[in-house]
Amino acid sequence: MTKMTNTMDLLSYAVRNELEAACIYSYFADLVQGPERLTFRPYFLEERDECMEHASQVRTILLDMGASVIDHLPTTLSLKQEDLLDLDAMLHRALKLETQAANRYAKILQELGTDLETIEVRDTIEQILIAERNSMSELMRIIGD
Repeated sequence: MTKMTNTMDLLSYAVRNELEAACIYSYFADLVQGPERLTFRPYFLEERDECMEHASQVRTILLDMGASVIDHLPTTLSLKQEDLLDLDAMLHRALKLETQAANRYAKILQELGTDLETIEVRDTIEQILIAERNSMSELMRIIGD
């Protein structure tokens, strides 16, 4: 497997995971109940929108590299019934999603290396990584409260 193929596979996986996370956040926004709904429905919708933006950014990188769009569609959701039981379960699942995303983008950056020809791609992935880490920090603060 060439470095380019491996990078494209990692990016493709990132798009699938971002689209899956967007679906999960949509479910959370619809299912959160009680007084918390006023705070967390908008929060989950904002996270959904961020996932869609990240998927779009990474999909653009892939298309520029010559990849096919169809390769990036999620085929299943890794959502379990216990993820939907209450707000605490949703927040812990969200933290897991954000942690996985941050780790994935860190791996992509490592794979890209420091070649000057990848600087624009690196900038985009670094911005996404920062956003994922910020989401992790916010969730850890919320869960810790």
